[in-house]
Amino acid sequence: MKKPLLPLLGVLALTLTLVPSIPSRAAAPVRIGVVLPLSGPGGFAGGSEKSALDALAVFVNKNGGIRGQNVEFAFADDQSNPQLAVQLTNGLIANHANVILGSGLTATCNAMAALNKSGPLIYCFSGGFQPVAGSYTFGASISSTYLVGAGVHYLRARNLKKIATIMTTDSTGQDGDRAMNEAVAAEGGGLTIVAREHFTPSDVTVAAQMARIKSAAPDAIVAWTTGTPLATVLRAINDAGMENVPIIVSSGNAVYTQLKQYDAFVPKELLIPSDGVLAPERVTDARQRAAIKTVLTAMAPAKADFLSITSWDPGLLVVAAMRALGADASPERLRAYLSSLKGFVGVNGLYDFAASPNRGTDQHDVYIVRYNPSSGSFTGVSRAGGEPVR
Repeated sequence: MKKPLLPLLGVLALTLTLVPSIPSRAAAPVRIGVVLPLSGPGGFAGGSEKSALDALAVFVNKNGGIRGQNVEFAFADDQSNPQLAVQLTNGLIANHANVILGSGLTATCNAMAALNKSGPLIYCFSGGFQPVAGSYTFGASISSTYLVGAGVHYLRARNLKKIATIMTTDSTGQDGDRAMNEAVAAEGGGLTIVAREHFTPSDVTVAAQMARIKSAAPDAIVAWTTGTPLATVLRAINDAGMENVPIIVSSGNAVYTQLKQYDAFVPKELLIPSDGVLAPERVTDARQRAAIKTVLTAMAPAKADFLSITSWDPGLLVVAAMRALGADASPERLRAYLSSLKGFVGVNGLYDFAASPNRGTDQHDVYIVRYNPSSGSFTGVSRAGGEPVR
């Protein structure tokens, strides 16, 4: 059974059927600070997330803003550097920010989360970041725990039980290792990890690791890394003649422009756990389909992908909270408001912060998609939760 819903709240927030108010010409905009990796290794993620927030600001302001005030997202570039993210966050805290959006990488979010034990509210955009229940830090999108869990369930349901993993040694790869262990245990037996390989994100080849994986004869491979390191893995798979082995990769790679660069060496089955935005044909809830249509329209003519919409729901949730409480609401009140939401209809799924504290989504909101290099598109190959489409 899906989580119980209070659809009115989510519908109001996402379709904005509230009666629009007319902003006063003299009303100052509501400025919300955003820390993002707009350059450096995570620049592809930060740029996509910025585009979604830019589109969200236009959308919200056309529909009344926050109690008649326009919304402005004020962006700061952490250059994919946790130390710089800390400096930028401290600056916003010193200016008495009640909420901060971002950052977009697991490592930068971990660094920022250490700064707000008593506020402000920080809404991280990384699925690899694991927020502490009841804290002032929330995690966007769907946790890597549930993304990997759905991917492993999908493999087992297809009787692909011998799994090899190759992970980076950074925080993303470490999180992938943890999620894999939990997912295999959750499936209750019958699965075997036949090889575990690691490499540093700066490595230019993983040929030796792939040779060991090939000798283990896996049914499938899980590579939980993003960006350039994934290209290194895919090239090695192709060079090793393993292009027919299904591979599940991190959701952070579900970016059209990024994957297009890999078309020459994409395996036959490049599978990505995602939310419903890349598999709208598999989404059965009419309200979530409407939410997906809203964001796709708002971001046109660009094609919204998994990364570009990780910031949409957090921005919209914060706007909903400020509409209800006022733009100057304290971090305590904002946290309490978000923590009480149950039935909020979002692009990422149907939010229930009681069932999934500080996140709101779970494995029921995950769909497995396959990348099609010939058309540069995605096809949903599972139902919600990772059950294959027969």
